[in-house]
Amino acid sequence: MDSRLRGNDGNGKGQYLVMSVTHSIGSLVATPIQPNIGAEISGIDLTLPISPAQADDLRAALLRYQVVILRDQRIDRAQHTALARIFARNPEDPFFYSDTQARPIKGHREILNVYADGVTRTAADIWHTDGSWAECPPEISVLRSTEIMPSLGGDTCFASAGDAYDGLPDAMKTRIDGLRALHWKGFAQKAGGYGGLADSKRMEEAKRAYPPVAHPMVRVHPETGRRTLFVNAVYTGEVVGMDQAESDALLALLFNEVQKPDYQMRLRWTTNAIAVWDNRAVQHAATGNYTEPRMLERITTAGYGSVLGPGDVDVTANSHLVIPAKAGTHLP
Repeated sequence: MDSRLRGNDGNGKGQYLVMSVTHSIGSLVATPIQPNIGAEISGIDLTLPISPAQADDLRAALLRYQVVILRDQRIDRAQHTALARIFARNPEDPFFYSDTQARPIKGHREILNVYADGVTRTAADIWHTDGSWAECPPEISVLRSTEIMPSLGGDTCFASAGDAYDGLPDAMKTRIDGLRALHWKGFAQKAGGYGGLADSKRMEEAKRAYPPVAHPMVRVHPETGRRTLFVNAVYTGEVVGMDQAESDALLALLFNEVQKPDYQMRLRWTTNAIAVWDNRAVQHAATGNYTEPRMLERITTAGYGSVLGPGDVDVTANSHLVIPAKAGTHLP
């Protein structure tokens, strides 16, 4: 369905200018934000229990748009957890826990208080993928606004890592398809750190507990089969097997690719808004153009299986089904 304004092309013929477009996904209505990424979702009240059909529709919308926004949802923390749980692919261990950058909410260990004072720059202001430093990185983030938000600024920008990969020259795709890069919490300090907002002792402990891990630079999405660029300016520090100068130059080029506006959407926060995004498909960054406190609450679902690159999987020619090519590879 679309909403159109009828005009005239100067030759006496009617011409339609598309003003807005909506798509139906089951019981939901999706209004795209940009051509290739993002949609505002309506048609659901998250203060009520989420039905199995609604959960299926929400998951389908997320896979299609990579980022979905739900506004005017006055939910409590238990309902926030219930929403996040529907995106978890491992019901026995649904959530990703980390306390080095943000503090868990008392009584809700899965919910992180994502706070910035509006003065100190943090790594959240740099393009990144949540938790890429983990051996099994988290998948879906569900971020909810609070009453403590800047009067202006503090938007969140998202970029399609699939579009970023697709936009590379073929020669560059061939060059990086088989490469791996190191991800580590310690690289965040090189990129700008956590602005002093993280507990330094816990950060040092986490760096020891989570040593650098090598992930494919090109990731194959486990549910759609799409290739995405999987390096980010916060947690990725070097290309495996490449000298530092060459590695730095290659990573800088790829980091810059993600920042092209054509791949992006921008979320302006409102009260009781919820953003859900797929860390397997997008990168994000908060804008640092605010001077007032900014506090949101986030739940992230746990990873499910290893990060797989083009050499690790076969993608069938006629579907998005991802089939393990190596024995023991864990896929749903």
